[in-house]
Amino acid sequence: MGKSLDYKKLKRELAIAVVLGILGFIIAYQLKYISKEEKNAYENTSDVDITSEVSKLSKEKEELSEKVNALQATVSEFEKEAAENNSNSQQLYEQLEKSRMLLGETDVEGPGVVVTITPKVLNVDSTNKVIITHKDLITYVNELNFAGAEAISINGYRITSNKGIRSSDGVKTIYIGNERISPYETITIKAIGSKDQLSAAMNFYGTFKDIEGSYTCSVEKKDSVRIEKSNYTSEFKYSKVIKGD
Repeated sequence: MGKSLDYKKLKRELAIAVVLGILGFIIAYQLKYISKEEKNAYENTSDVDITSEVSKLSKEKEELSEKVNALQATVSEFEKEAAENNSNSQQLYEQLEKSRMLLGETDVEGPGVVVTITPKVLNVDSTNKVIITHKDLITYVNELNFAGAEAISINGYRITSNKGIRSSDGVKTIYIGNERISPYETITIKAIGSKDQLSAAMNFYGTFKDIEGSYTCSVEKKDSVRIEKSNYTSEFKYSKVIKGD
């Protein structure tokens, strides 16, 4: 009888977790839509309207982010409680946590490096300076991944497998997914992994040779690096799971 009650309780908790997870997905999708609208506001709106439009979208985005965080925290608590009652559930929970880390869906912390790329005398009117582009950032991310990085972020934006990096507006803007950063301001890259291997990869001769005339680049080893989760929602319109025969 006791086992039957525990099983029913487990099913109920998992059902609630699934419902909350779906709600979180819906809100996260709204976040992605708002990010796209922010991008369109910058590209298609006059300077007079940009400030008010972006301010409105940023406020909506912040409110939705808070809702996502609250829902994810609630889901996590239900999952932990359910896993404590069953050894198989505990194993599934641990696998789920690892998958979330790989997908960038959870905050992570560990040893690693912080790469700081700071402009020298540089502004949007510079014509004789080499400006950092998406190609440079892609190279740095690739080097860090090759050196065993387990998590990477650029200016706080988590890098995931389906988040592209691209320059826009005549290299005045670099997009990390739907988020925008400026090549005329300090760019901070964080990576978690072996401090020595990551540092060696970034300090390898020639890594920053294309931009060192316009930027000061530093690489710091850290005992603890915190990288925030991504609010980017993955969509699979064409990929389907291959089921066993």
